[in-house]
Amino acid sequence: MDTFFAAMLTTIGVLVAGYLVQTLLRARAEESSGRAEAVLATATGRLAWLGGHLVVATAGAVAMLGLAAVSIGLVYGASAGDPAAQVRHLAGTAYLQLPAVLILAGLAVALFGLVPRLSVGLAWSGFVLGPYGSLLGVPEAVRDVSPFSHVPAVPADATLAPMAVMSVLALALGATGLTLFRRRNLAS
Repeated sequence: MDTFFAAMLTTIGVLVAGYLVQTLLRARAEESSGRAEAVLATATGRLAWLGGHLVVATAGAVAMLGLAAVSIGLVYGASAGDPAAQVRHLAGTAYLQLPAVLILAGLAVALFGLVPRLSVGLAWSGFVLGPYGSLLGVPEAVRDVSPFSHVPAVPADATLAPMAVMSVLALALGATGLTLFRRRNLAS
């Protein structure tokens, strides 16, 4: 059952990453339509504006992973017994996806800061490489680029090192994107 739930929560993690990237790329749509310029002409700073997008999107992603774990844990726990234990166990499995999800978010922000016109297409490219790359015949070396390829299958297999590296990488990408956006001109 752990393997099944790990696979299910990996798929949910990819879907949550899709939500997160799409929400963050909303900033690009606001910039290209001219709405960002109107907001940034007020007292709202660039970091506050993009940081607001980042905070709201990340909070939504964390909530969705938690809701998935609670929902699956309650349903499975009702049939197998001890729903509370199942929720705790599945919450650990669900939140193992968070560093991978946040790497794709950090990548989206970094691309938005560096190459705004290409950010949408490049940010979406990270989804097919990891969990679904084998279905598409993508070589393993390319699949290993995806952060979802480095998420442990179940909490029992979880080691701190890959999770810590992915978390640091996600923070570095996000901080880089914020810095790049602060320094560049708005693009239409």
